[in-house]
Amino acid sequence: MASSDLGPAIREELRTLPGRVQSFIRTLPLITFMVPVATLSLWLVDAVASFAGYSHLTGDALGLLPNSVTHGQLWRLATYPWAHFGFFHVALNAIGLVGLSASAERRVGSLQFLYLLVVVFSALPGILFFVVATLVVRSLNFHLISGLSGWIMALLAWECCRVDAPRSFFGLFQVSSKVFPVVFLCLMELIFPHSSFFGHLVAMVVGYLYAYGKLDRIVPASQTMAQWQNKPLMNGLTASPRFIDINDASDTGLFLPNFFSRSGPSATTGAEAASQDQYVTIPDSTSPPQNPTNPPAQKFPGKGNRLDNN
Repeated sequence: MASSDLGPAIREELRTLPGRVQSFIRTLPLITFMVPVATLSLWLVDAVASFAGYSHLTGDALGLLPNSVTHGQLWRLATYPWAHFGFFHVALNAIGLVGLSASAERRVGSLQFLYLLVVVFSALPGILFFVVATLVVRSLNFHLISGLSGWIMALLAWECCRVDAPRSFFGLFQVSSKVFPVVFLCLMELIFPHSSFFGHLVAMVVGYLYAYGKLDRIVPASQTMAQWQNKPLMNGLTASPRFIDINDASDTGLFLPNFFSRSGPSATTGAEAASQDQYVTIPDSTSPPQNPTNPPAQKFPGKGNRLDNN
């Protein structure tokens, strides 16, 4: 694309951006939509409380501090994802979570996804972190962890285990999708050295365990989830148009961030690649490749001659 065409293209992108953002938000499943709303609301409570002299009120009350758990504050094992310290912390985590979250919720249904977030991807990593802090790395006893980044690591590990293929990381190097979360964790530790490495590590480990079916015993079967969602107590959730019934859940494809694209040459231009959907259909590895009924027509039929032939 010529440089003279970049100006109108950028203006067109900016003109259509609000509509595309609104359309994206309208299509978010229920839990994926509610998580950023809830975390932002808690941050607003913190912001208001700070004017009264109570700095980081929800963060200090909900964050996972192993020493506090030892003294009976067991709720911290499951509430720490909701605690954030500052708007940047909330915004960065919400943006990083929403794509992975929407893909997973559409795949398993809203109720089961809520169970996974609360029990499998919150309480279980929280317990593991507490055990590590108590028995292995005792200096973590006074290390507070908080935020949605643990969910991001768990969901990323789950998502990346669904397909194994070389991936290009920002065009710098290739890495197998199954080890991508490990590389991502190391890079995040370099970029954000004050983040909780062990908190992210245990969340990633739980994501891997769930992806390989090692935690199936603590996850209710689909039939049980279907019975739960039909109970009157769940009417508040199931009545929402955003709610995804477990019987309607389906695999909509693999969510891949823009920097997590398939390696190899691409036939699309930069502008076309940026506009492509980020959900990629996963082929069935047991199905043979389908040959087209009619071969593609040649764009330039006839015999070709080299330009230097006399």
